[in-house]
Amino acid sequence: MTIKPFSILMEEVTDPVESQKAREQAERFERNWTWFEAHAAELYAEHRGKCVCIASKELFVADTSEEALAMAVEEGYA
Repeated sequence: MTIKPFSILMEEVTDPVESQKAREQAERFERNWTWFEAHAAELYAEHRGKCVCIASKELFVADTSEEALAMAVEEGYA
């Protein structure tokens, strides 16, 4: 097996608008992660083998991640 080298680019973001967007995204993630943790047992029991998307504490379940995300986008969450 051949391991291909890869590079990582890191940039410092100093734009206040972009920084605010990142903070808001992190806050949304934390709210949805907290919701997920509170409902994980239920999700695993009811939706095992499915792909889930949680947006604004709303659950979207589908056979593929693309479908679950599309459902959230259709509802205006993503």
